[in-house]
Amino acid sequence: MIQLSTLKKSGLTLALLLITLISRAQLTGTITVPSTSYPSLSSVITALNTQGVGTGGVIVNVTANTALTTPTGGYQLGSATLNASVSASKQIVFNGNGNTLSGFTGVSTNDGIFWIAGTDYVTINNFVFAENSANTNLLTQMEYGLSLVKLNATAPFDGAQNCTIRNNVFNLRVGATTNTNATAISL
Repeated sequence: MIQLSTLKKSGLTLALLLITLISRAQLTGTITVPSTSYPSLSSVITALNTQGVGTGGVIVNVTANTALTTPTGGYQLGSATLNASVSASKQIVFNGNGNTLSGFTGVSTNDGIFWIAGTDYVTINNFVFAENSANTNLLTQMEYGLSLVKLNATAPFDGAQNCTIRNNVFNLRVGATTNTNATAISL
């Protein structure tokens, strides 16, 4: 009896471990946003940052005419987990299909719509990066449309490499006060 009980406990533990591993599997294949699994671009970026990229890489297709709300602080792609998982054969491609990423209401002089923090082999394709029309002063306006930065402030720095930015439109300078410091792509 004791051995059977121990065997059942071991089996249950193993089953729970496998479920945990499966639910946190690396992202691969084509992901459509919005979908049941990924209702927003933010949700896919969060999953990438926590789970990484699996064999063959991942393509994120944002359905045309999708309303995208940039979170405060911007989209933040990059983490130790994600950055360790990408390679030339495990790339990340974001296809925007002409959708607009509107800036959030800025809170400092270092606001950006999309940040790539040390993640290599990323393609950003066919998005419109636009200032939020409500951002009418230098504090609320975006300083960056897309910024490629290092993940860490100290060694190892982990800078973004082998990234492709193509077919995007950047419209950052609108409002009553023009932000002469706005930069479409920052490296």
